[in-house]
Amino acid sequence: MAAVLVIVAVCGCGAKEQTSNTSEADTKASVSVETPIHEDDGVYIGGVRRLTGDFNEVQAGFVFEKDEVLYFVQDEFDKEDGRNHSFLLPINPSTGERVGEAIKLGEWADASYISSAVMLADYYVFLTYEFHGDDSEIVLTKCAKDGTEIARRPLKDISQIPAEDPSIVRIVSDDTRLYLITDGVVTILDEEFGFKKVLLNAGYNSGCVGPDGLVYFVDFLSGNLSSYNTVSDELKENIHNIPSASEVYAGAEGELLISTGHSLKSVDLKTAEVTSLFDYADVGLSNVAENTIYRDSIGQIHICFSKNSEATVGGQSVTALVPYVDDISRYTKENAPQADEIRIACLYMNSDLREVINDYKLAHPEIRIKIKAYDENHGDFDEVLAAIDADIIDGAVYDVWVLDGIPVRKYSRKGLFEDLVPYLENDSSFDIGKYYENALMAMQEGDKLYALTSKVYLDCYVGDKDVFGNKEALSFDDIVSARERNNEISFIATGTCDNVFTRFLQTDYTMFLGGREGVYDFGTEEFAKLLIFAGTFPSWSKEQKKAYNVYADIMEGNARFKFAIHTGILNFLLDKGAFGGKARFYKIESANGSRFYVSPSGCFAIGAGSMHKEEAWELLKGFLDADDLSFGLEYRVKRDVFLEGIHDSWSSSKENNTFTYRSIQVPTYMTEADGNVIIDMMEQAVVAPTLDDRIWDIIEEEVSYYFAGEKTLEETVNILQKRVNLYLEESR
Repeated sequence: MAAVLVIVAVCGCGAKEQTSNTSEADTKASVSVETPIHEDDGVYIGGVRRLTGDFNEVQAGFVFEKDEVLYFVQDEFDKEDGRNHSFLLPINPSTGERVGEAIKLGEWADASYISSAVMLADYYVFLTYEFHGDDSEIVLTKCAKDGTEIARRPLKDISQIPAEDPSIVRIVSDDTRLYLITDGVVTILDEEFGFKKVLLNAGYNSGCVGPDGLVYFVDFLSGNLSSYNTVSDELKENIHNIPSASEVYAGAEGELLISTGHSLKSVDLKTAEVTSLFDYADVGLSNVAENTIYRDSIGQIHICFSKNSEATVGGQSVTALVPYVDDISRYTKENAPQADEIRIACLYMNSDLREVINDYKLAHPEIRIKIKAYDENHGDFDEVLAAIDADIIDGAVYDVWVLDGIPVRKYSRKGLFEDLVPYLENDSSFDIGKYYENALMAMQEGDKLYALTSKVYLDCYVGDKDVFGNKEALSFDDIVSARERNNEISFIATGTCDNVFTRFLQTDYTMFLGGREGVYDFGTEEFAKLLIFAGTFPSWSKEQKKAYNVYADIMEGNARFKFAIHTGILNFLLDKGAFGGKARFYKIESANGSRFYVSPSGCFAIGAGSMHKEEAWELLKGFLDADDLSFGLEYRVKRDVFLEGIHDSWSSSKENNTFTYRSIQVPTYMTEADGNVIIDMMEQAVVAPTLDDRIWDIIEEEVSYYFAGEKTLEETVNILQKRVNLYLEESR
């Protein structure tokens, strides 16, 4: 469980406020640009190779590239003085052989790690993590070209740097000045590594000197690119916006290369045009954190990275970081080497997809995979859906659709997806018993199945058992009655009128609209009771919603009930911890019985127009069986993966486990009994009935007038019935 909490905490670190503080620049110009991104019409093919050569058995750590020479740092143990020494190795990337002599660097600590280096005039500057016994510090060191140490300065001695070591530290050089990046802040240092001025203050974590001599920095939070002219001291902020941009490199003449971590883009500095070149998976890379990217004199792109591989050290085989290079060439579509191409469309690329795609490419090197990640060019979800619609109208065909976050039924009704039932029935290798079948088939529509589900949400009620007792299920009437006995407090966590109304109707709309799926009767007694009950809760302003802390409300005794939608184990534990020893998880009672509900979180489909349906089916099976890289933060449909996540979480949980949620410490101790509750929920869950998206829009619009006091209950019911009936007639 400790691992679970650490990962969630890290994932939450990106949500910090973006600010800009450049008042110390003598001259500044700011430009706000929404940069259109064009798709390159060429074919990019890469060849990944391990960089071998003069590394003296111990593998070398990559530090930088200069004039098409790669520089590595390698540690070597000196038996005479019993210390490690670092050497700088200039390597020819084509042959792996050393270019010139290895440079022995100045004296170092008992142990050290050089994270990055740059050339500054006639010197090298290294950013080093030094370890002295139990102590460590980050140090800037200047060395002559022969390795002689000239100057050194700990980061903590530089003014404007936080007392505690920053989490992200980079250095950039334009041959005359040194730029220090610490947790998004770009600082110019003087010749003695002293603070000179703050240049940028936002989310900057990468910089480079462009081929035009300007220094460029990219803000990974916003995707904004800024430039600095060292001669005129002119700073231009936000000259381009490239969604998901994380690293910037110098490209060919007049070009910058921008990496998003899973794709590469080119910025033309003369025309300001941004072109999407390729996704890393297209050129044979998966889950790569690149060390550097450069374009050589003949136009070939090289991505340098390191990964864990088997290496020989002291005659023994060990796992070590080994340098690799992916050499990438561009072809026109007419001249590209012929190969089958599988096209994948997704909202975003995640680690699961990359692992499965990488394994598939290793097994089928004759097949290329082309990926369209819609979040690359569109930050707003409505823009994403509009872009998908535009591609469909233009006749774009994808073999595999990854439907995390994309409304499946909206597109299945348009005939976009293949029916998967024949694949399940005709593939003897597919064992449906390996999965929770109700969850796997959650997207079934009648006798058709257009998408398979790989991970799900689990829905139930969670409440104070002193209020609701030890019964297995709660009805709507149970909750209304309990609220009447506890009317002096807010009672329902996140209990606004619109939220209470929506969540009860979402839980099982058939309870309120006629008792059968597909029936929409707004004149029922149950629907009127729901509207009246929801109307007793407050309507909050945006400011109140922003400041609201659901778990603090429960822990302070202001709530007795919560709608539970659990994406994974942590959600369950947060709900349990907030209610303390009084927490109980209840089934949802309806006219069709009492049950827990399951709804899809991640789905996969085969494009109806695909020419590679058998290959797409193999990929789908791989996605379903992917290892859980989220440490139980997601509920997987594959049984053994789901159960392993539960077991690992409770077996490693400690009684003092807590999770900080909006400054509130929520206990997250998990027992084996908790694990059994989650397993029982998954075993019993059935698919939740779903309302048509357009009907939802109509309902939410009309009830907002009721909650605002602009329409009576009777008026609201009548208008809802008329509008929904009209929509159903038009749909037929």
